[in-house]
Amino acid sequence: MPKRESKKLLQDARVKEEINRHKWIESEKVGYDIGFDRAAEDWISRYADDWEQANTKREVRKLKRPRGRKNSFQE
Repeated sequence: MPKRESKKLLQDARVKEEINRHKWIESEKVGYDIGFDRAAEDWISRYADDWEQANTKREVRKLKRPRGRKNSFQE
């Protein structure tokens, strides 16, 4: 993933949460804190494309949901 795209991705709070989770797991594996930067590099190279693809589909599905019937509060 190009650096410009990864910087944009890092602005998303959901991505930061995923990276922090990845940091914790990988740090536990090696027995010391690997740091956010290393975890971010690793997560982006391994999971970012799949994460973006999955979350883009999820956002599109939200937009395509049919609207329900109006209730008395929506008039």
